[in-house]
Amino acid sequence: MHKENQQKLENQICFPIYSVSRLITRAYKPYLDKLDLTYPQYLVLLVLWEDNELSVNKIGKKLLLNTNTLSPLIKRMEKNNLLTRTRSRNDERTVLVSLTEKGRALKNLASSIPQDLLEILINDDVELSDVILLKKTLDSWIDILAKDTESSTEIKKYRIMKALQITKYGDLQNSLQFSEIDKPEISENEILIAVKAAALNPIDYKLAQGHLKEVLDLDLPTGIGYDFSGEVIEKGSAVQDFEIRDEVYGRVPQDYMGTVAEFVAVDSRVIARKPQNISFEKACSLPLAGLTTIQALEKAGIKENDRVLIHAGSGGVGSFAIQYAKAKGAIVYTTTSSTNVEWVKALGADRVIDYKNENYKEIASDLDIVFDTLGEEYTFEAFGIIKEGGRVTSIVGPPDVETAKQMGMEDYQLPEKLSKLKEENSAEYKFTWMQPNAAQLKEIKAMVEDRTIRPIIDLVYPFGDAVKAFEYLATGRAQGKVIVSLAETFENQ
Repeated sequence: MHKENQQKLENQICFPIYSVSRLITRAYKPYLDKLDLTYPQYLVLLVLWEDNELSVNKIGKKLLLNTNTLSPLIKRMEKNNLLTRTRSRNDERTVLVSLTEKGRALKNLASSIPQDLLEILINDDVELSDVILLKKTLDSWIDILAKDTESSTEIKKYRIMKALQITKYGDLQNSLQFSEIDKPEISENEILIAVKAAALNPIDYKLAQGHLKEVLDLDLPTGIGYDFSGEVIEKGSAVQDFEIRDEVYGRVPQDYMGTVAEFVAVDSRVIARKPQNISFEKACSLPLAGLTTIQALEKAGIKENDRVLIHAGSGGVGSFAIQYAKAKGAIVYTTTSSTNVEWVKALGADRVIDYKNENYKEIASDLDIVFDTLGEEYTFEAFGIIKEGGRVTSIVGPPDVETAKQMGMEDYQLPEKLSKLKEENSAEYKFTWMQPNAAQLKEIKAMVEDRTIRPIIDLVYPFGDAVKAFEYLATGRAQGKVIVSLAETFENQ
């Protein structure tokens, strides 16, 4: 098959074949890759069995492969209880492979492909109409397998995924539990993503602890997590901007919450391709912190030579904001604890204030912008250190009137104390309720790829230790982002 046609075919049918490979074993796909066998060749291999017994030499001839190349594949299938091997009684040089019960179920599945479509897989020419017909056939496989009582366990494995869920409000050990739930189904504008890594944020564990239930009362049990990176494995009929196997990242909207899971479905219009020069673990650390920073500082109208104070410079948002503000040409002040001073300086801040030993209000003054990431008294104190006409932009303080209306709070009024401070200082006050934004994710991608921004990661935990990861984040000691990796291997960074 010509390389171009083969690629077109594989792009069209990748997800159904990926699903079938999961029915066998998750380790199967990389093994096929190592053998340099294409998925179409593997499908033909399944169908070629006659009377559940076939000569390896005959399979090799059909697939244009020699026995030495094919033998490791046969061994792998034997290991996964798909077949058994014997020597022919008539010819000791001929290896016979017999399908097991599990193998027969898979053969029946593969045999649903019409013979003329099988020819497409091994011929040189592939027409688009043939590809479409083949995809429809493959899409029906799972329904066929579901009717096979011998394979009920296998179909369950396909339709179920593992996810961390908030099952009740309370301490993290009791509120967070791993569950087996249905894999998401997608609509025409959505994509299904195999999650490679998920970044944790304070809002996640605060939701689990019940601290935000007055504002956001969840229908429990529910998934947890907003930030992710991963690989597209299925796309809706209306999706134009992404292809199967694209590596993507993003922050899911509230309705899609639940990225600490094997799979997540999301509207394709709010995500972007991940930066090419960083890992999945680093990529997932960017969306919430990056989008929050861009939206908050754009509201404040940040420009070159602005004097900007960014609170909590060692946090996820703070560490991104320092780099972003410097990229915009601002003069940056930030606060952090004594233990974090040196590495926060390395982010590019012009003045790092050790809040345990220094009074930030005596050092940072006559500011153009205060980026309030702490709230409470810090929101009000910001008006005492900005210049006349300065801007306070907050992500944790009270909403401004305009944003409150966008959030559905029609009768909302700015708190009296805040309103008075704003008037006395001829100041602007803006609140940011961050929203997913594909264009801004693309901006972040470009800044990472040209090394203007670098992701800051503290620790990476394996998926099975996700609860421990949340407990660590809740201590407040993290220097950068805390990540849960679903990759088979990863490195703490």
